Amino acid sequence: MFRSALLTGCFTVLLSLVLAGTAAAEPTNLLKNGNFKEGKTAWNIFCYSKQALVAEVVAGPEQGSSALQVTVAEEPDLKKYMIGASQIIPSAIAATDTVKLRFMARSPQSVTIGAVLHTVQSPHRNKMYKNFILTPEWKTYEAIDTKPEAFVAGEAMIEFFMSFSPGQIEITNVEIAIN
Repeated sequence: MFRSALLTGCFTVLLSLVLAGTAAAEPTNLLKNGNFKEGKTAWNIFCYSKQALVAEVVAGPEQGSSALQVTVAEEPDLKKYMIGASQIIPSAIAATDTVKLRFMARSPQSVTIGAVLHTVQSPHRNKMYKNFILTPEWKTYEAIDTKPEAFVAGEAMIEFFMSFSPGQIEITNVEIAIN
């Protein structure tokens, strides 16, 4: 009986150690101020247009949260890449890393936005590009990419293209995680 209890106890401890070793590590957000609590700090809001952009920080989806609100006005010859927000990723990304983009957004006009992870310098090397059709209600959007492309720290950036069409976009809780 003692031997049986001892074996059962050893098996339980061994199983616990094996399971603890296989638990996935929590991914770390590589971006700063993805919730816009610090205003537009760490973000580059860009506009290669004459007068098509208004960008401000407004109340977010939860009590006390913040979001970036971008209003794109009608303008002839407006291209999808002319207005948006970007941030340089300060960490390295290995070729074997799975990159996950996650954010919350909404648009009363259900506009489309694009998200691209690429090199800061031209010519750009893209790791991920995806278009999202936003809904009028807050919704979480995700993109996962496993393309074998490596970046050294500070070489890559996330960029949101927000001028597919006129309208208002609100975005918050932007995360880039690798694992």
